[in-house]
Amino acid sequence: MEEIEKGSFDYHRQVQIGKKFQTQTVYVLSMHKYYEEDVEYGSDDVPRRWNSEQDARADGAVLKWENGDGARFSPRCDLVLLVPIDLEHAHYEFDGQGYVKCIYTFKSTAYNNAKRIFTATNGKNAGGIPYALTWALSSEQKDNGKNKWYVPVVTNQGATDAKIREWIENEVI
Repeated sequence: MEEIEKGSFDYHRQVQIGKKFQTQTVYVLSMHKYYEEDVEYGSDDVPRRWNSEQDARADGAVLKWENGDGARFSPRCDLVLLVPIDLEHAHYEFDGQGYVKCIYTFKSTAYNNAKRIFTATNGKNAGGIPYALTWALSSEQKDNGKNKWYVPVVTNQGATDAKIREWIENEVI
């Protein structure tokens, strides 16, 4: 297994996808927003999940940035992405480029990026079809003085090429 560089993306925690801070062209195949209980990092506790903020509140949970008693929760978004990868690891191939599907969970600082994707996908250029848009995915390092961490950065690259979109519809989805 190769060493995965911090700040890069990986597939199955075994294959690095691109280099640190390098931009990858990706396609969002689907999105699922939900709310999840915040548990301590490294805990064996399985967090509770809710489909809506109202469901979480009905269970006595409190948004993590609000005052109040009860378990803390926050929004999450799972994106199924189609990402480029070396052909030897690929499940799909288009014009000599390999691709795999990956699930990426956007939470905490990264959740704001998922909101951008929701907004753009529901705009007139995508018509509610996530893969109608092409995205550039990279990472950046954040620093709050005590800790450093990496967050994904997604940038809308506009409409997906018609040939790639047709291939996604016929071969991938």
